Amino acid sequence: MNDLYRQFPLAHRYQQIKAKHALKANIIIRDKAPEHGLPGISEKFIQYLWSEQMPEGIPYQTVDGRKIEVIFPGYWNLQGGPDFTAARLRIGDELKTGDIEIHLYSSDWYEHKHHLDANYNNVILHIAFWKDNDDVIRSHNKQNKPQLILSSFLKEKWEEIDKLIELDPMPPAGSRFGGVGKCYHLCRTTNSEKIRTFLGNAAHARILNKIEKFGNQLDRLSNDYDELLYYGLMIALGYKNNQTAFRQLAGIVPLRDLRKLCGLSSDRNHPLLLQAYLFTQAGFLTVESKDSQTATQYFEIVDKLKLSLSPAAEPPRWNLAGVRPANSPHRRLAGISYFLAKYLNSDKSIVSGLTGIFHPGTAPERLGEDLKRMFYIPPLGYWATRSSFTSTPFRKPVALIGAARVNEIVTNVIIPLLSLYAHNNKDKALFDSVLAFYNRLPPLSENYITNFMKYRMFRTDSLRYDKIINNTVTQQGLFQIYNDFCKKGYEGCEACGFINELSG
Repeated sequence: MNDLYRQFPLAHRYQQIKAKHALKANIIIRDKAPEHGLPGISEKFIQYLWSEQMPEGIPYQTVDGRKIEVIFPGYWNLQGGPDFTAARLRIGDELKTGDIEIHLYSSDWYEHKHHLDANYNNVILHIAFWKDNDDVIRSHNKQNKPQLILSSFLKEKWEEIDKLIELDPMPPAGSRFGGVGKCYHLCRTTNSEKIRTFLGNAAHARILNKIEKFGNQLDRLSNDYDELLYYGLMIALGYKNNQTAFRQLAGIVPLRDLRKLCGLSSDRNHPLLLQAYLFTQAGFLTVESKDSQTATQYFEIVDKLKLSLSPAAEPPRWNLAGVRPANSPHRRLAGISYFLAKYLNSDKSIVSGLTGIFHPGTAPERLGEDLKRMFYIPPLGYWATRSSFTSTPFRKPVALIGAARVNEIVTNVIIPLLSLYAHNNKDKALFDSVLAFYNRLPPLSENYITNFMKYRMFRTDSLRYDKIINNTVTQQGLFQIYNDFCKKGYEGCEACGFINELSG
């Protein structure tokens, strides 16, 4: 793979910058906060105060009298679970890293059933604005949790807090996480093209890293590119919550087994056949699901082909908490079943058909349409309006693999896989076509990281953000900077290659 680096000189440039400004180990304590707030004393407002460490100079102590030093307040979590993650505190003489949970009232810990939820075992501090009980806060694993009551420390700061409430310029939920970075002032004043150049270098480092990972996986799959595509698609359908589970299922049920399975059936209704087998191995098709009329269809298929109803010895562990119904694993497995059914009847390689799309000189718009036609799965069958065997129907049908997910698949699976294929087969025309297409792709849908970086780099200047982050390349560069520097906490700013390059 060494000669692959020569095809990504921009990635090499980024790695040089990163190595030059290697991260220092010290932790930075924030000493300045932004000027904005939220209306009303609500949990969201308290979360804001904590995230921005406002008002400043408060001598926090736990209920039992231990001093609290905030080294890093944590990342504001908009998913399920605790309000802040990866916080770093010194409580008394102990240095702690973990989660923060915030409520209006101290009793809300029990009202919200957190003491019964193992997702809150890693909480290192419970913060309440008002204290309305004398209960010790205990977690699911029976540990006592330190508690901070904010109201007792803010009595002399009410005027300052009132001003924060009256300002009311807080952006919508999801656009602010822990304050601006040290790059903020540089991003305001630096030439846009210089920023885009650095992000382009970072993006090429990111795609090179993906290609190398696919290359390592290809070795484990006996150089079968169709298996590699299937493996990549399964992970892409797992989203954040279930990527590990989908990866496990791809290992339990390899593509070659699904291809053999299609050969057993003569009725050609392969999507249902594939769903029956995948649902079984995933642990979704159980005796309890027999009450569903659709599940009955699957049981009939299983009986007819004499397939085992036993799931894998160690079936994947699915995380369904916080997953939107439209993104449920059941629906994603149904979607990939329809996709695979189109290709497993043929002796031709799926990837060879994919490479045929990338004719040199083909317009990017045409390539995009062909890829969407290949991977988009419209609302079909029972799963068009359901998220599980027992769920209520959606109000309207939803695509099993929609346009936004296709874009994710193209960026994170197809581009690195075909780049690897072209490199290994010394097909320069294909390699250049794939890379040119990558450089023309529009940005993906906004997510937690893009919202984090948007505020961290540009604060509320959305117009400047949109002007600079206007394609997949610059957005992927943003993800790379986040992984290399920003997610490490505020210490990441001290030796961030991005900051040093802009200020150099």
